[in-house]
Amino acid sequence: MNNIDTIINEKIQKNPKIEIFNITFDSKKLWVKRARKTGSNMFHKLMYKLTKNPLLVPVQNKKPKESIEYEANKLARLHALNISVPKLIAKEENYFIIEDCGSTVAHLFYHNEVKNQMELCREIIRQLAALHNINEFHGGSQIKNFTYLDGNIYFIDFEESFDKSIDINELQFRDLFLFLFSIQKMNIDANHHSLIELYNKLTKKRDTIQRLHSLVKKVSFLMKLLENKYIWNLVDKDTKSVYKLMLGFKNISSK
Repeated sequence: MNNIDTIINEKIQKNPKIEIFNITFDSKKLWVKRARKTGSNMFHKLMYKLTKNPLLVPVQNKKPKESIEYEANKLARLHALNISVPKLIAKEENYFIIEDCGSTVAHLFYHNEVKNQMELCREIIRQLAALHNINEFHGGSQIKNFTYLDGNIYFIDFEESFDKSIDINELQFRDLFLFLFSIQKMNIDANHHSLIELYNKLTKKRDTIQRLHSLVKKVSFLMKLLENKYIWNLVDKDTKSVYKLMLGFKNISSK
């Protein structure tokens, strides 16, 4: 690994703040992810403690080296279980190296490089269901953390971990919500109800829509506030996307 270490260290010396970058080694494109800390701020932790909202589950605090160890080990474990993740090439103290698995789905959508957006979203749901069916979770399941290469979807970015006391079902529900939120935010042409039904069928979960309805009820007061045009003009894009997503959930039948 001496030659590849030299390439990586030279790139870091040129840009000390770089965290994720690609290199070419033996005519192959590889990706390098450096160690970085993870965690949630005190406000985030307080809001979860007060609301117990599964979408607000705080991320565990990990030091940079702990984060690298956690993510690299999870990638290796999931790859061994035939989950669609990049192959781990090497793990060092301050970074790990993985194979290239194409462009992110967010990039492809943004540049209009996907002919059938709905079908690609359905494939992501299939892969997410496969992950959940082995009692695992993603943690950061936005479309920026899925890649596409040669007809296959791959998961990336597994650095987020949570307290062991958190029910796996809460984390899986969070995964589904984050994915739906991310496609809502980019105005992707996808039928959320159809995606939820596919997820339910593949995972045999029967309470997803009820949980979404319950979530809508919990934030109904805030949704009412957003219907005021003055408040609507003040909030950011993320808030507007959440509102539109919740409105869609409200209109989905639980039958």
